[in-house]
Parts: sequence; C-alpha cells; structure tokens
Amino acid sequence: MRVTVSDPSRLNDLCQYFRGVHAVACVEGETLTVHLAGTAGVTDTRHLRAYLDTWLQLSAAAGRPLSAEVSDE
Repeated sequence: MRVTVSDPSRLNDLCQYFRGVHAVACVEGETLTVHLAGTAGVTDTRHLRAYLDTWLQLSAAAGRPLSAEVSDE
C-alpha cells in the first residue's frame, strides 16, 4: 500500500508508527510504502487502512490533523 499525507514532513512519524505494529514500511520521497510481512491479502489491506485511520485520529486529537491518500501497489 502506498500512502501520501497532506504534510509530508510527518511521513517519518507514520513510518515509525507502522513499524511499531510490525509492518514493513519505507519512505520513498513524499510517499510511504507499507505492507505486512508474509503473503499479501485483502485482510492485510484492511488492517493497514485501520492502522492508518487510527494514526490519523490520534494526530487530529493531538492538534495536528492530516489527510491521507492511499493507493494499492
């Protein structure tokens, strides 16, 4: 899954968040590429999107609201 956020300076924070939930994440320019280790499946995409939604909600609650665009690899 590839993710871009409205504030690219926050990509490293998002990358660390995904790594904290044992995902494989890498910042490439202004895009974060992330996947779960092992075989990719529909469930993985749902889990990754749920993790992203949680991170966006936590950022908003901390007074740093963001938006994100997601594309599948």
